[in-house]
Amino acid sequence: MTGRKKKRKLRQITPAFTVARPTKLSIRTRLRVTPEEEEVLNAVGVELSRLEGWALARRCQLGSKFTKVERATLKRDLTAKGLTSRQAGSLVNHVMGVWRSRRKAQKRELTSLTKRIKTIESKLRKPAGKRGAYRSSFVCFQKTRRLVLLKERRQALRITTRAAKVSVARGGRGLLKTRHNLGDAELTVKEWSARWNAKRNAFAFAGESGKVGGNETLHVDGAGRVELRLPNSLAGLANASHGRYVFAVPVAFAVHKAQLMQAITARAAIQYRIHHDPVKARWYLDATLSI
Repeated sequence: MTGRKKKRKLRQITPAFTVARPTKLSIRTRLRVTPEEEEVLNAVGVELSRLEGWALARRCQLGSKFTKVERATLKRDLTAKGLTSRQAGSLVNHVMGVWRSRRKAQKRELTSLTKRIKTIESKLRKPAGKRGAYRSSFVCFQKTRRLVLLKERRQALRITTRAAKVSVARGGRGLLKTRHNLGDAELTVKEWSARWNAKRNAFAFAGESGKVGGNETLHVDGAGRVELRLPNSLAGLANASHGRYVFAVPVAFAVHKAQLMQAITARAAIQYRIHHDPVKARWYLDATLSI
């Protein structure tokens, strides 16, 4: 029979597989601070955020011209601006991670645009109303206009991708777009600014194996005492020797405490991150270690 439809083949079901166990463990606890300690944390966050923005802008400007020599120069310049050598190295690694992440996003977007263009072109080749085509000539007209816009976006993205230049919204694109819709988000300008600054001023330091507490810049000892090495530009705020600041209230991790203490004793690398939640008006300390 000529009018009979062909039967479609059943979809192939992929075999079951076991997900690999996680290699990292991240735990969080509250960091109880005094007003004086909060001022110190805000000063450190603002200083590191300023230098991160400067380093990220420089990395984005250089694009594909960024070499090992440029990386070493960037680290030296950050050290000259008031960071310790370890802090500068950690900041450069973070900036490189952000840049690589945006480069991957660029390539994903370019692939997505190409697929969408091919799909529209394949449907426009067929007469409207036919199988595998758009349902009407009006829809075909709208898709033709859409096709022009997608091609323009792809061409502009190809130019920036070849130059290895990226754009980064420090603080998050979602929160940045919320600034234009404060009414829908039920936020005031002050509340939005507090969230924006909290996102940008959070700071973290990568761990180092073999060092005290697994991190020479920011670490927790066996008794829960938190010690932070301040940038050289803020050494005047230190309350301990060698530009260090010791917090008055010890921290206590509610979960995976034994694993964290074991890593601290073994001097395994531990990454610490300090950030502020303006909604709850609380500070938090995150610890990330290998398991």
